[in-house]
Amino acid sequence: MRTVKVMFANGNSLITDINGTRAEVLAYYVGQWFNLGPSTEGSDDDMQRAVSVEFLELLVCGKRVQVDLSGIGHCWKDDDTIPPDVRIEIECEIIDGKQETCEDYLASNGLHYRWS
Repeated sequence: MRTVKVMFANGNSLITDINGTRAEVLAYYVGQWFNLGPSTEGSDDDMQRAVSVEFLELLVCGKRVQVDLSGIGHCWKDDDTIPPDVRIEIECEIIDGKQETCEDYLASNGLHYRWS
């Protein structure tokens, strides 16, 4: 399950959860029309086109988290698939450990993460 923020052509947005790969989520939303309910003009339908999607999984406690795919600090990438147990570990480090930023955190899954 991914949490995303969908932005619409009229400037409105919504935050929702959806299953699927990054590509599937983008294809489902971007450029498609959605009924956002009653319009401000009084009609029953407020049809709006989705213009972009922001993947909120990149954020943990408001921090941007990256994973090192090389295992030695040479290939940092945004990670929108943080396993739930690792997300909790990082949350604990940020909140309980008061680590607002971290250059290299070795998680229980054996991968290195960093956040700022």
